[in-house]
Amino acid sequence: MVAADSKAKLLEDAEKYVLHGKIQLAISAYLKIVSLNPSDILIINTLGDLYLRQNNISEANKYFSLVAENFVQNNFLQKAIAVYKKILGTDPNNIEIGSTMAVLYAKQGLRLDAYDLYLRIASLLEKEGKIEEALDAYEKCLDLDPSNSGVRQKMATLHQKEGLQENARHCGGTGWSFDKTGDLMDVAHAIERAAQWAPLNPPLNPELPGEKEIQISAASDSPSTNVPTEPEMDLSADLLDLFLAKDGNSSPAKAIASEPAGPNSIAMGMHAEPIEKASPPDRNEAMAFFDERFNLGMIYRDMGLIGEAIEEFETALKAMDVHEGDIRVIQCCGMLSACFLDKHMPSAALDWCQKGLARSDISFHEAMALRYDMGIAHAMAGNAEEALECFERIFNADPGYRDVAQRMDKLRFGFERHAP
Repeated sequence: MVAADSKAKLLEDAEKYVLHGKIQLAISAYLKIVSLNPSDILIINTLGDLYLRQNNISEANKYFSLVAENFVQNNFLQKAIAVYKKILGTDPNNIEIGSTMAVLYAKQGLRLDAYDLYLRIASLLEKEGKIEEALDAYEKCLDLDPSNSGVRQKMATLHQKEGLQENARHCGGTGWSFDKTGDLMDVAHAIERAAQWAPLNPPLNPELPGEKEIQISAASDSPSTNVPTEPEMDLSADLLDLFLAKDGNSSPAKAIASEPAGPNSIAMGMHAEPIEKASPPDRNEAMAFFDERFNLGMIYRDMGLIGEAIEEFETALKAMDVHEGDIRVIQCCGMLSACFLDKHMPSAALDWCQKGLARSDISFHEAMALRYDMGIAHAMAGNAEEALECFERIFNADPGYRDVAQRMDKLRFGFERHAP
């Protein structure tokens, strides 16, 4: 009981100190509370916010890390992501936090976010000269996006700088590309890279059983009489033959290579049938993606990270077919209008209110909520008459709705004061 009374008194004192701007005294009071209850995550997060107000980034992030770790331990992964993002906002080059956050993104199925973060981590590690760790990060990028030729070429370049020609050829060559993606178009784009990384007279893909060696003569100002002249070879055809042979096909590559190039031509004069576009994700996948981003947006807004919340809500909305009737679309319009009101951006808030109200599938309660936000946005923008009209429409439908009566009185009082 004594401890509880002591905590209540300390909490009261801390809140008063914050109210009067005495941040250091508030921190001291909150630290005493944490000493009584080390697992009070709310207080620990408050300490992080107060240290942030003092611009003490290292102390702030120490406490935010404790909060995030607690969320991870209790499997609140979206909340952990939100806190880690807060840390990266003040310490963007923190590789340890970035790596942890990338893992969480991947676990949550947020592959694009995980990819972008791993790519940034790889770049930071490369700048620090930690090439092996950078390559590991690039490898994680490729696990998330196997067809990314830019990352493969980057890895090949790093391997070459380290003198690891075999690894460079493996990253830049077609065998690796096919194994990762199974995509012949990707193979074709990798053919020229394979030639770049290959030393003279190697088996181009020694990991493939039965592959023939292709002899490539070195260019010289004066050809040596000791080196027999090889007939010019079509490297693209030979390489493609190897991969088509894996599927039991005969060798059509050379016949294809001799055909005239058409609008779908790819590397080195080969002609190919158009590659079919990947089919869009089904509705269940789209809804799951929407829910992930929408929930993350809600968490960001609760934490006061309004810009990040807006980004998540807009990303969520893009996952849905806005022409279909779905309550999620209207919910997103409502959250975006609320976020822009939080940022005191009434014009943007009005846009989202109007988009939501324009939908034929909107319910009565959803329309009331959006019109309420519209009234606030008009008032914030100085459009008193439009604001009053919004609140009057709400009042006529439900006189007890929120505080519309008080808002109407306030607006009418303003009109009376400015009347001639």
